[in-house]
Amino acid sequence: NKAVQNNKLQTELLSRSASPRHEYNNNGKRIQTGWEEVASFKVESKDFDAINRLTDETLQSATLDHIGFSISKEKREAAVDQVSKAAILRFKDRAQDLAKTLGFSNYKIVKLNLGHIGNRSIDDRLGFARTKMMSAEAAVAR
Repeated sequence: NKAVQNNKLQTELLSRSASPRHEYNNNGKRIQTGWEEVASFKVESKDFDAINRLTDETLQSATLDHIGFSISKEKREAAVDQVSKAAILRFKDRAQDLAKTLGFSNYKIVKLNLGHIGNRSIDDRLGFARTKMMSAEAAVAR
């Protein structure tokens, strides 16, 4: 609810379920003591502080099983561009040095393969960028 009220956050409920909570008394009889609610949701924002505040507020009333995160497509592309430019400049300097070592005054690029850098998506199911915060039953509200 707090995430929905905050206009800096985009939320999506992925799943939600409720089940009775049971305990055993001294006679070994199982008795219902309450209910557990499990919810899984996705929150997106470019405001990292807003997400941190939401996480802190959520921990006041619920247990978080895990939090996964990834950076925005724009930030990822900017980082890939920056790294690619740095790699090309480094290659250029090395190629010039190698050409001189071989007795040539210059070099010519015949083939340049930058691979597939930046085209791969991050799959949180593989555990990439996942932080295990607390061991419990996946966002159990009490």
